Amino acid sequence: MNFTAHGKLLLTGEYAITQSARGIAIPTSFGQHLSLESHEGPEHVLWEALDHENQTWFTAGFAREGHVLHTSSEAMAQKLQAFLAPVRLSNNWNASVRVQTKVDFPILWGLGTSSTLCALLAQWAKVDSLSYRELHGGSGYDLACAQATGAISYALIDGEPQVLRVQLPEVLQSVIFVYRGAKQQTDSSLKLIGRKPFSRAQCEEITQLSEAFLRANSLDELESIIKQHELLIAKHLGLERAIEGPFQGIHGQVKSLGGWGGDFVMLTRFEENRQWLETNGFNTIIPFETMAL
Repeated sequence: MNFTAHGKLLLTGEYAITQSARGIAIPTSFGQHLSLESHEGPEHVLWEALDHENQTWFTAGFAREGHVLHTSSEAMAQKLQAFLAPVRLSNNWNASVRVQTKVDFPILWGLGTSSTLCALLAQWAKVDSLSYRELHGGSGYDLACAQATGAISYALIDGEPQVLRVQLPEVLQSVIFVYRGAKQQTDSSLKLIGRKPFSRAQCEEITQLSEAFLRANSLDELESIIKQHELLIAKHLGLERAIEGPFQGIHGQVKSLGGWGGDFVMLTRFEENRQWLETNGFNTIIPFETMAL
């Protein structure tokens, strides 16, 4: 038995999407896979996780009751044990199995190693991936992306997820995604929002920018929306815009994605910035059409 879940990138609404703001997100062509086969041994579930180069980076064995028998990482095993709870409550836990997972992107890229795992386990347990919201944390947009077939608009309405399929503007075909070389932890982003929550008016403004993002008809219009979005988030949270920091000196605009300071940014005018990116050591560059599912 085999399952697949897609990675995610949040194009608009970062931070504020955990409250009532609407964000635009895309499932990525990079994801994670899970395979099951019957197993005979002391473990009820024997777990092996492979990275994008087919190297084992985590192993664990679980008893039928759910406790950890052995592992290469106690912290990871405890987290996985919690994620396995819905599977243990399902009929699919009855058979002893060998589980192998494989990501097809470098884990440090931040495309959703944890959220894709939760979505895979949801498929195994035959439950909605969004039922993992409480176990996984965050708004849940990443869980929605894991099973989406295209771009989505995501918002928490009275605390409940609203997921809408959307059409992205043609102008996005010209943007690129650049890896910053650092990973941003979701927990630190959630703590920042806890200290500096957005007002209802700010959430409405971010929602309006997300909607304007979908209507952008030209590169200039897209860049104007990106600049407004970046300024609003930076001013409220006291963060440095990417274009003022590591990407100072580029032409066009840079949009931080997800938790600022790590993972990927979205950049316009690639050809004008090709030499600058090379000179400044930004070597992981992925075109929109390659990244987006």
